[in-house]
Amino acid sequence: MLLTFVAVVREGIETALFLYAATKTSSSTVQSVIGGFIGLLAAMVLGYGIFKGTSRLNLRIFFNVTGMLLVLVAAGLLVRGVQEFQEAGLIAPIVEHVWDLSSWLPSDTGFGGFLAALLGYNAAPSLTEIVMYLVYLVMVFTAYLFKGKNLASIGAKPA
Repeated sequence: MLLTFVAVVREGIETALFLYAATKTSSSTVQSVIGGFIGLLAAMVLGYGIFKGTSRLNLRIFFNVTGMLLVLVAAGLLVRGVQEFQEAGLIAPIVEHVWDLSSWLPSDTGFGGFLAALLGYNAAPSLTEIVMYLVYLVMVFTAYLFKGKNLASIGAKPA
């Protein structure tokens, strides 16, 4: 509760200082004040819209989807780490480049760059990177799907 309070107060002070500076540097103080009130009104309308729009949101589905997205992001971070260790010579790539999509979807620009930053996409991955990515996904998704269950008893028949 204290963290939320401090964050809101900090944003309020920041907004007040910004509006004060805008009124002192602007040629028209009235325009700055009107602009501030228009911004405040827009923020209130947007906040109310987000509140009403998300009040009917199924939280179980929301957290399941965002949890799975976080697993994909973490898998991308793992692969990025493996790639860095390969470049440093600490991990040997089994096969240097399994495929090369750099002419079709380069990992340093555009959509490929977005995928590289978010999910660890590599246009020319090594076999070690692919194996690590898949092993991580299988292990984590298995643990995620069967959370709270004893994995040894999943195949057991009831007595």
